[in-house]
Amino acid sequence: MLICIYIEQTLSTLLFLRSLRVTFNCMASMQDSLIKLERANEHIALFEREIRSLVDPRSYKVVCNTDKNTGNQTWCFKSPTPIVPLRISAIVGDVLFNLRSSLDHIVWQLVLTNHCEPTFNNKFPIFISHEFDIKKGNSLKGISSRAIEIIKECQPKPGHNWELLFLPALNNTDKHRHLNLAIVYIESASAVFDTDPPMNEDIANAFSFNEIKSDAVLFSIPSKYKLRFYIPRFDIGFSEETNININRPVLEILKNMSDQIGRVLSKLAVEVKKE
Repeated sequence: MLICIYIEQTLSTLLFLRSLRVTFNCMASMQDSLIKLERANEHIALFEREIRSLVDPRSYKVVCNTDKNTGNQTWCFKSPTPIVPLRISAIVGDVLFNLRSSLDHIVWQLVLTNHCEPTFNNKFPIFISHEFDIKKGNSLKGISSRAIEIIKECQPKPGHNWELLFLPALNNTDKHRHLNLAIVYIESASAVFDTDPPMNEDIANAFSFNEIKSDAVLFSIPSKYKLRFYIPRFDIGFSEETNININRPVLEILKNMSDQIGRVLSKLAVEVKKE
């Protein structure tokens, strides 16, 4: 008798939960995705504040040495090797998590909008555009064909949403393996000569854009070129431990990802709001 009562109560509970789920299917919205994107942008702003002293050239000492015999000039980094605090890497992880989550949330809402039941297989697929049809699997099961086409159009390719391609790997590394370590490096540099030299191999090979370390040679030039001044511009990049070759500042990559995801959400908003 007690077993029958328990089964009846359990069935009633399941039916009640199912009715809630059906009701919720009619309440799909953009809210969760937009809040996740907003939170990512807050972390991007925090990251930008935290790295100011690390990219400020006044934080470092760069010394010019002139060889007495040849007259060649060399600019060397004479400060201790800069270390990017792990706290900053953790902030980057927060950005990546919220950006990835904002995309996965929108797929969940698209399933609800289409009056289907979301599953844990549902997520926003990110592949090079020509691999989309092959690799998307069941990630978009339950959403409308029009929404699938929009997501397909948003897949990364050279010159279009390219930074999105790095989001899954960077996010998974941060969540499951280790922080995406960052480094201080020379992003670009300016050199002004008394007379404009030809842009030959001497000049092209004179610049270093590698990770900054104590006593590293940043710039060297033969004596035949009369240099007025050299100004390095420091920035924060992903270290080689990420196993992703991204030769651009972390801040630029994160901002581009956020902008691209904002455009994706805008395109899918029409589908979410459909009745």
